Amino acid sequence: MSTLFVNNLNTASGTTITVPTGKTLVGTDTGTLRMPGSAIQIVRTANATVLQGTFATQTNVLSLSITPKASNSIIHIQGAMQLHNDATGSYWMLRLMRDSTQVIGSMFSAFGYQLAAGERDMLPINHTEVSGSTSARTYHIACHRNSGTGTMQVNYGNYGNMTIIEYAQ
Repeated sequence: MSTLFVNNLNTASGTTITVPTGKTLVGTDTGTLRMPGSAIQIVRTANATVLQGTFATQTNVLSLSITPKASNSIIHIQGAMQLHNDATGSYWMLRLMRDSTQVIGSMFSAFGYQLAAGERDMLPINHTEVSGSTSARTYHIACHRNSGTGTMQVNYGNYGNMTIIEYAQ
C-alpha cells in the first residue's frame, strides 16, 4: 500500500476526474469531502416527552447542538412542535433561539391561536443563516403562551423534532 500526498488535483486533459467503477473515494471524518452546496453535517433530534404547564414565560422545549465545520457554511434549521391547550382563546408562539439569542428578527418564529378548547396546532420552524464561525452552538425551540389561560401541552402527540443541516460553500 502506498500513500499519495498532493495539495491539488488537476486533469491531464479535459475537465473530469473519474473514480473508476468498483472504486470508492472515502473521507474518514464528517465533512472531509466538501463541495459547494453539499450537506457536510446533519444532526437531528426528536422529542418523545409531552411537556405540560402554563408556559407563561418563554421555555426551551427542544434543543440541538452543532459545531460547524467551516465559518462560511450555510446552516439550515427546521423543526416543528405540536401544541394543545385546554382553554379557548389562547395565543401561543414558538421562537427559534441560538444559545440565548433569538435568531429570527420578528417577535416570533411560528405562532398559533386556539379558537376552541382542545384544538391542536402543529407549528413549523424554518431558518437559514451563515455559520459565521466554527464555534459550537445550541439551537432551541422555545414556547411561550402570549395570552389566554389553561394548561398547555407542548409536543402533544410526540411530534416535536428539529434537524440542523450544514451546507458547504
